[in-house]
Amino acid sequence: MRRPHGFTLIELLVVIAIIALLASILFPVFSRARSQAHRSACLNNLMQMGKALILYADSYDGKLVWVPDEWLQLTPPTPTTSLPDKAYCRLGWAMWLLHPYAKSNHIYACPAVPVVKEPGDWRVWFSAPWLERGVERPDKGWANYISDKLAEKNPERARYARARRPEQVAHRLGTSVSKEEFILDAFYEDSFPRDEWSSGESVPPVGGWAAHYGGRNQLHLDLHAAWQRRNVRQ
Repeated sequence: MRRPHGFTLIELLVVIAIIALLASILFPVFSRARSQAHRSACLNNLMQMGKALILYADSYDGKLVWVPDEWLQLTPPTPTTSLPDKAYCRLGWAMWLLHPYAKSNHIYACPAVPVVKEPGDWRVWFSAPWLERGVERPDKGWANYISDKLAEKNPERARYARARRPEQVAHRLGTSVSKEEFILDAFYEDSFPRDEWSSGESVPPVGGWAAHYGGRNQLHLDLHAAWQRRNVRQ
């Protein structure tokens, strides 16, 4: 008697088990590859921003960008013992200022961080639309990198960076331009006030969060970009 065409139930179960095994092996590999690609693209974004800032500084007596306080697009507070009013600013306004020196608007958004345009996801606090003379222009682009030095409002503080030369800021901080961070990937530390960083029902994760696992990309005051290992758990 001829055997009917097709697979038996046992054969199908064996095939499914093999596919599941291969998937369990390959999915983490693909995930790591995608994360590495995002990290590399993000680092390239910061390098391009650094070049734009150098060109800007060449046009403004070596000084960093400046906008008034009310244009800063601040995040919720990130207080420390020495800086209870510390916060970061988002960089929608920098897109407009640097546009003559960097035509691509895509360099202002890290591919590992979703650009959240509406409340409902706590990561909305990292996203900011293009801001031109105090007017938001979301149709022109979005940014999700952050800076604490550009967010500082008190010009008497050493960390105040707007319209100052990088070496002046580093000198006042007692450090060097090659070591001092300036523009950073999005991240959230567990010490930040969770209630103020929430958005609707969306709450930052306990233990912290970072755009990239194991550290972050950052642009330093000498305007070179580099990977920095950091203990912020995803």
